[in-house]
Amino acid sequence: MSSLCGPGNITGYLARYLGELNAKSMVVEHDYVDADYLDDHAAYYVRCFTDYPRRCRRLHFFSVEVTCTQIHEAIEGDDDCAGQLQAAYLGFIVRRPLDEASIGRTALRTYDADGGRRFYPTTLCYRANLFGIPLAVESLAFQQQDRAIAACATVALWCAFQKASEVFSSSAPRPAEITSAASNYGVSSRIFPNTGLDVRSICSAIRSVGLEPEVFAVTQATYLPSLVYAHVSCGIPVILGVRVEGRGYHAITVAGYSLQEIPALTAEVPVSQPVPMVGRRINELYVHDDQVGPFARLRIREGTTNEHPVILSGTWKDRDNDLDLYPAVVIVPVYHKIRVSFVDVVTHLLGLHRLLASILPSSDTLEWDIRIVTLNEHRARIRNNVRLDADARRKTLVSRHPKFIWKSNLKWRGSTVIQLLGDATGLPRSMPIYSHTWFDDTVRNAVTGLLRGPLSSLAKESLAPGLLRQLLDDR
Repeated sequence: MSSLCGPGNITGYLARYLGELNAKSMVVEHDYVDADYLDDHAAYYVRCFTDYPRRCRRLHFFSVEVTCTQIHEAIEGDDDCAGQLQAAYLGFIVRRPLDEASIGRTALRTYDADGGRRFYPTTLCYRANLFGIPLAVESLAFQQQDRAIAACATVALWCAFQKASEVFSSSAPRPAEITSAASNYGVSSRIFPNTGLDVRSICSAIRSVGLEPEVFAVTQATYLPSLVYAHVSCGIPVILGVRVEGRGYHAITVAGYSLQEIPALTAEVPVSQPVPMVGRRINELYVHDDQVGPFARLRIREGTTNEHPVILSGTWKDRDNDLDLYPAVVIVPVYHKIRVSFVDVVTHLLGLHRLLASILPSSDTLEWDIRIVTLNEHRARIRNNVRLDADARRKTLVSRHPKFIWKSNLKWRGSTVIQLLGDATGLPRSMPIYSHTWFDDTVRNAVTGLLRGPLSSLAKESLAPGLLRQLLDDR
């Protein structure tokens, strides 16, 4: 993804963003040592003729008026005062001594949930120490593109590795290290200054931290919002490569999404009978765009052609007009033992969906929620699932499961009727579904009755043998 000239002033975006967070005060740490910038400084700036400073400033933001007296009292050990500062803490911005890329490591609070529609599964806890006062904020770190060290793809990877390191226990290298690792693929130009990474270089950088890249070229058959949701909902940031209208290619990191009650899209793919998935109800993505800012809102809308069934807009502008962003590729950094992809799971479930759509009334209300989960997350949800009786919960909790699971919930008329679990560490060509749970006896009886009835041969033709055995196992 080559480096692009950005759409506007990042400082202006951050000012507006902080305004929406209702920021009232700013406290400045002068002469601050930032590890990320220090690493970049050692890799490049220290060798320049121009004397680039080593130290930065760190700006802390609060949603209340903060006085010098409060700061002094908190420094001197007033726990109540320190607690009030923490309650009002909105996060920090590191200001680098670089004229063209002054916004360094930034961790700011997200937009509010807005009634439960906004989700930010990729955030983690960032801790700061302000003159001895401990502060923390839930966020995903962001920084501005520094074209000497980090082009847009490098920054997108840096953002993604922040959370991926927590999910997969991988490393989270600094921008200079990412750019150097990407060069292991073999680039035709020099490493520093860097003008951009292509897809293969991005994959090389992902492998350098012990993860594997899942690469999905966006085509007419790609369920794009659902593909993004399937990973981001587990806390895995997604690298999205887009073509900016009239500008060129660009890389951004998807950090969250907005999930509505009603569909934002008629369909995710332009086919006659698309599989309805939860992605139809996603109307916004929240992305880290090094040319715009953190948690920038991208609206999702239906395209007017089959070539681009889904279009994004809202962050890049030409004067007062939005520029369209056309998704080109999705790159997901995953644990190396995750071998079954979202596309593999959808392929195995197509037959079951067609079968259920043919026998259930109101089949237009069917909706698949397919996402990857960790074993611990799955067990936590099972323990709190009131729709399962005690024996079913106990059986599921004590059963053996893989470390990473593809969980596929099918909703009908707004309620889950069946949940299928797939082994994400299995083999793509084999049947990954290893367990299923019915939540609706009427639907279960209709399906099993059909499969065992005189017309069962017709129904069986649409199901993979492994899934057929699962559904006929009524134990």
